[in-house]
Amino acid sequence: MNFLILSGAPNTGKTSIINQLADELLNTKYVGHLNLIIDYSNMNSPSYNLPSFSKNSNGKYNDICVLVEIGTRKVIFHSASDDRQCIDMLAEMLKQHSNVDTVITTCRDIDQPRDERSYMYNKVINPYNSFLLEIPRGRISRTNPNNFSNALLWYETQTLTLCRHNLSQAPYYL
Repeated sequence: MNFLILSGAPNTGKTSIINQLADELLNTKYVGHLNLIIDYSNMNSPSYNLPSFSKNSNGKYNDICVLVEIGTRKVIFHSASDDRQCIDMLAEMLKQHSNVDTVITTCRDIDQPRDERSYMYNKVINPYNSFLLEIPRGRISRTNPNNFSNALLWYETQTLTLCRHNLSQAPYYL
C-alpha cells in the first residue's frame, strides 16, 4: 500500500489540499472511469456517491473519507487525522479493503500533546506501508498583512503542483 501524507499542525491547509486533489482527480481527470465509489464520511451509513469537495458555507473544506476504484486501482482519500476516532476509522477501512493501492491522507506534526502522529503511524501506516511520501505543511505568516493572501495562494499552488507530480509517478500512477 502506497501512502501520500500531508502533515502539519492544525489549520495548515491539509484538508484543503486533499479536497482539491480529490476533486481534480475524481470529478475531472477520471470522471466516468470510476468503477466503485464508497463515501465513508459517515462510517455507519456509507454512501455510494462522491461527496462534495467544495468549500462549505463557512468557506472551509469538510473532511472527506472516500474509497474509489479507478480501473483496477483502489484509492482512499482521507482528510481527518485530528484524533484517534478519525484514525481508527481509516484503520477500519483498511481492514475492510486490504487491497487498496494508494492512501492519500493527513497526519499531525510532531508537536501534538496527545501524540496522534505516533498513533497514526502505529495503527495505520506501519502495518500497511510499502511506500510513503510525506509532504510537510507549515503556517504562513507575513509582517505585512497585505501579502498574506498572495503567500497563502502561492503555498497552496506549489503544494498542489508537488502532489500532482508525485501522484502521476511511480508507485502511484494516478
